[in-house]
Amino acid sequence: MSPLVGRPSLEGHHLTGRALLLLAAMLCAAAPVSQLLAGSSWLTVTFTAAAPVILGGVVLRHLLRRPMLVPVAQAGLIVVLVLVVETAQGLIRWSEGPIAVIRAQGEIFTAAVNELASGMAPLTLGAHGIVMVVSVIALVALLLAVMYLDLGWHTPTGLLLIGAMFIPALQQPAGGPWWTIAAPVLAGVAILATRTVHPDPRYIRGDRRPQAGPAAHPGRTLAATALCVALIAGLTPLLGSALPQLAPARIALNIDVLRRWQDPNAPALGPVMIDDDVSVRRSLLEQEDTEVLRYTTTAEEPSYLRLRTLNTFDGETYRGNVEGEALALGLAAFSDARDDSVPVHGSAGDFIDTDVEITNLAGDRLPVPDNVRSVDAADGVLDESLVLQPSNGEVALGQGPTALLGQRYTIESEQRTATAEQLRAVDPAVFQQPFEAGYTSQDEVPEIATELAATVAASAGAENGFDTAVAYQDYFRNSFAYSLTVNTGPGEDPLDSFLTDRIGYCEQFAAAFALMMTSQGYPSRVVIGFTPASQQDGDQWSVSAKNAHAWPEVWFGPEHGWVRFEPTPAAAANGVDTPGVTEASAEEDSPETPEDTEEQDEPTEEEPSSEEGTTDEENTEDTSAAESSDSGDAGPSEETVQRIEGEWCSRSPWARCWPLRPR
Repeated sequence: MSPLVGRPSLEGHHLTGRALLLLAAMLCAAAPVSQLLAGSSWLTVTFTAAAPVILGGVVLRHLLRRPMLVPVAQAGLIVVLVLVVETAQGLIRWSEGPIAVIRAQGEIFTAAVNELASGMAPLTLGAHGIVMVVSVIALVALLLAVMYLDLGWHTPTGLLLIGAMFIPALQQPAGGPWWTIAAPVLAGVAILATRTVHPDPRYIRGDRRPQAGPAAHPGRTLAATALCVALIAGLTPLLGSALPQLAPARIALNIDVLRRWQDPNAPALGPVMIDDDVSVRRSLLEQEDTEVLRYTTTAEEPSYLRLRTLNTFDGETYRGNVEGEALALGLAAFSDARDDSVPVHGSAGDFIDTDVEITNLAGDRLPVPDNVRSVDAADGVLDESLVLQPSNGEVALGQGPTALLGQRYTIESEQRTATAEQLRAVDPAVFQQPFEAGYTSQDEVPEIATELAATVAASAGAENGFDTAVAYQDYFRNSFAYSLTVNTGPGEDPLDSFLTDRIGYCEQFAAAFALMMTSQGYPSRVVIGFTPASQQDGDQWSVSAKNAHAWPEVWFGPEHGWVRFEPTPAAAANGVDTPGVTEASAEEDSPETPEDTEEQDEPTEEEPSSEEGTTDEENTEDTSAAESSDSGDAGPSEETVQRIEGEWCSRSPWARCWPLRPR
């Protein structure tokens, strides 16, 4: 008899039946874990951990006279189970003796915690992760067995099993398939139902708790239960979108945890000069290329898709925090986002129509092309919550849903018509307008960027904002290499490190370009979003996490607005392309691209020396960083390449190591 509740202990087929029911309920309740673990490992691991504990407990209850000893013996079973799993995974060697096995436990579980903490769902478990997950599930099985089989606590057991649906909430707040909700509910209901199912009268007479025994009015109880279930099922879709979302939204662009393949003891990747809330680097490093959205468009060359605009630099990081941004700098600019369907040039018949369907994205911004003139969502709640941010081009969500899965919307946008000559002829006075509105000023740009900007502009003979931007664009694309695994050393400034090593990824290229333009008196900002994608599925364009990107924009006055440039080398291979206006300029009268600083007799402190240009034969065989630039004639030094590749791969045995990306 249980000493806590004064009920007889389960025996015979009653014990076996309820133990099997508990095991089945645990397997059902584990369904939400499928959102966190790749493949069918969630089911395999749950059965491996729970079956020995629950079914072994049935045998122990028959063998041991004292019920209080059963949980202790089950704990011993868990220890044996963990050791068996560690042996099967090759983590321990019994030939080294039991002392070595005990000492290895600390290292095994430390590595397991690091593996799980640094991984991103859905995670493929390694050997250490399997040990940790098996241990946790086995302990949960022991707890539920004691509560349900020994103490008869049906309600707490059922509620815990139902609560399993919230396990992936922090990683997958948008939810999963319907069965990941239905299965835990079924598990909990099955446990709760057994509270009133007592084939043997002894369990009713021997249970002194007032709630024991069958319901006094089973029909009424069943009707009330059915009514509650119907109300929940009917009201949830209506109330769900109005309730506050407690878990942070899963956006493919907003997580700064970037150590998926990196050893926990290795140096962190360091700052990137971009607000961590919208950083794209993680999306580009993800092993799985998740589709984010699909769209169709009438544009011959689809636009980049904007999510966020960052317009101030605080000395370390670009952020979007200019006050009064919604006032569009007090001016009506061509690139303003608006919802009046009024064209700036031409007629509404020239508008570009883009239809978007979100397949895997959450957040408070909709991806939209440049020069928005109207946005209409198919869902009425979403449509009412849309708020256009005129000057920064963003389409924000007010009080609407942040889980955008399945949402559809249509955008009208206007084709940019400015030519290179028009941009060259812009009145210099207009460049002061964003500075007066609070954008980063020339005095706030770090000295290393200012000096390099002056040198490159002088070498190119650039005398206006457009030619200066083209010179910087060519300088970065021809003289720098692209790599996602480059890291900023401890205590180093990310801008200084980037310009010195001449190797980085899109966020660094965009931020450095914007700072250099700002230093010359041309207000610039950084945009976070997606490239248009490089493959079509029928008439649809499919944008994935690999298309996440950052690029700079330069202000050319109200007549032309903010104009995109592309300093990231083509080696990024995520759909980047130079704006058409700069390509047309190159064909007509391209400004002279500055030769790399290696041609100077002595490199300056701001312009690090690099290797000599490689021959054609070397370029076909070598996968160094020089190949990663567009022209292949310049790039980081061999020492830099070896340091970056060597540190990343040698410190992480499970890292995916590749040479700096070729074109």
